[in-house]
Amino acid sequence: MMSLSFLLLLLLLPPIISTILLLLLFKFLIKPPPQSPPPPPPATSLNDLPDLALASIVSFLPVDEAARTAVLSRRWNALWRCTTHLIVDQKRLFSSFFQLWLTATLWPEPTHHFQPHIQTQVFLLSEANRVAHLILHRLLPTHLGPVHSSHIVHLIESCRPDHVGKWVTFLLHNKSLKNLTLECERNPCWRVFHPPGAAAGWVRRQQPPELDRIPDMFSLLECLELRNYLVRRRRWEGFVGSTTLRRLRLKGVWIDEVVLGNMLSACVRVERVSVVGCKGFKRLRVESNSLRVLEIKAMKVQYIYVFASELKVLVFENMITRPRGLSVHAPNLKAFHCHCDPLIRGRTRLGFGRLLLTIGETVTIFRHLDLRNAGHYINGDNMFQNLETLCFGMGLNDATLYIEDRNEEYSLIPYYDLMFWEKGEACERWMSGSMRKVVIKGFEGRRVEVEFMQYLIAKAGMVESITIWFSDECEWGGASRAGESFVLFAERRRRASSASNNSANNLSLTLKPGHKYLREVGGTWEDWINYLNQKHNNLT
Repeated sequence: MMSLSFLLLLLLLPPIISTILLLLLFKFLIKPPPQSPPPPPPATSLNDLPDLALASIVSFLPVDEAARTAVLSRRWNALWRCTTHLIVDQKRLFSSFFQLWLTATLWPEPTHHFQPHIQTQVFLLSEANRVAHLILHRLLPTHLGPVHSSHIVHLIESCRPDHVGKWVTFLLHNKSLKNLTLECERNPCWRVFHPPGAAAGWVRRQQPPELDRIPDMFSLLECLELRNYLVRRRRWEGFVGSTTLRRLRLKGVWIDEVVLGNMLSACVRVERVSVVGCKGFKRLRVESNSLRVLEIKAMKVQYIYVFASELKVLVFENMITRPRGLSVHAPNLKAFHCHCDPLIRGRTRLGFGRLLLTIGETVTIFRHLDLRNAGHYINGDNMFQNLETLCFGMGLNDATLYIEDRNEEYSLIPYYDLMFWEKGEACERWMSGSMRKVVIKGFEGRRVEVEFMQYLIAKAGMVESITIWFSDECEWGGASRAGESFVLFAERRRRASSASNNSANNLSLTLKPGHKYLREVGGTWEDWINYLNQKHNNLT
């Protein structure tokens, strides 16, 4: 009723007054939609970033450099004390004068005749003790908040008084440490030197330092990496296991094979294990029901036994082992990577050629993964039935020459000619199964490699992606002819797939230049071919 009377009043009033009343009504009663706030201006300096971002940046600095940022401003004063990642390098905390003296006396060019002076060792031990006391009583207590991860690099002089153990214990119990990388710095004074009174030509190789309180680290940490240490069996007496450790990496560690096996089996939830350049054992045995990723690199062992029912990724890199000594049981394996540096010579290195002869249903080992000694078979299950990604380095050329000269050594092989993969039903079985991605490294463009890749492109019906990394030693003629033939075979496969309306046969082929060229020059595979062509023309 009231709204009707208001409308009648507007009709009776003059037009100008009624218009003014309507404008006032819209202004006060009808509110415009809220406008979004303007975006903040882009950050033009570090001071414009939030404190959380600044603390993350400071965490990438060593603790001595991070502490120096406190002098920049009042805002930066407490940033390094709130970082959740600490990088502690003991040698960087030495005094400036002592660092100069140490560089001139203790770390000269490493030679076999280097022997540190007794006075140098005394001064070094005294300075190391001072810095260790500084870290434990002044540096770590002044840090505020938790420390989720830490990387500690120390000298060997801090292992004997157990300074390192005290640092780790403080971080574990007071800072809620979860991820730890512990490294003893390698230097000539403990690697190789002549002891006093030694005969000429006699070299003593000293072992890495022994580390205490390792079981405590395994019991409380989630990720642990140890570099350049000695682990003795007596340190593991009474160790019941760990339910928290998820990732373990051992690099340059001297360890007994029994201790290593018990260590891996006692960590019931470990999912990723990396063993790189470790010594002290001839057999490597890995048994775990929770393991997902296993990396074994730069190792020289006689036997490797892997039993992991849930293993998804397996990496062998620069491995040297016995031909019959490699046994793997991983029925759920999804990705396999095998690569060996061409500079590593010897009949026992891990290559790829033998893989093609040992993938039948009765084979579960990657013995040497080369054509040599390929006649040894071991019973087992086919571990390639669920494989989706295969990454390997080509090693067919030298091995093929070897097998041509010594055919009498391979009487157990039903076929040993150059085109052996065409006669093997096992190759067709795994290539037509669940394989989806193949990566080849170190391709040199020679005849045997080209023939195998042509067979792979034509026959691997379920493979969706093939990436070929050429070797920097590859010549222009071989690389160009190989690339053209691969593109031609891939195009034939695409036409066949279009004619049959089968999208599963579509293939993505990627050709990559050599790693050295890509790192120094950059560019595509076509640019690399032009570069090789110009280089070839200049030589001729």
